[in-house]
Amino acid sequence: MTTLTFRSDPAVDRALDYLRRRDGLTTSAITREAILRAARTARQADLLAESEALRDDQDDLAEARRVMAEMAAISAW
Repeated sequence: MTTLTFRSDPAVDRALDYLRRRDGLTTSAITREAILRAARTARQADLLAESEALRDDQDDLAEARRVMAEMAAISAW
């Protein structure tokens, strides 16, 4: 487990005080939660960008259309 040291500022100190009083959490718990939330947000942004790139990939779309047309041609229904 890593020990994290950082320099806060008055705004961060106020936010930590608020969260400690509001939720009864330790600074360590608040920090862990914030890091995990930031990582989830970053991963979601990465996945969204990847899905948008795939959605806009004209070569992939053309191939999908070709395969769908081929499947329609051999469909028994």
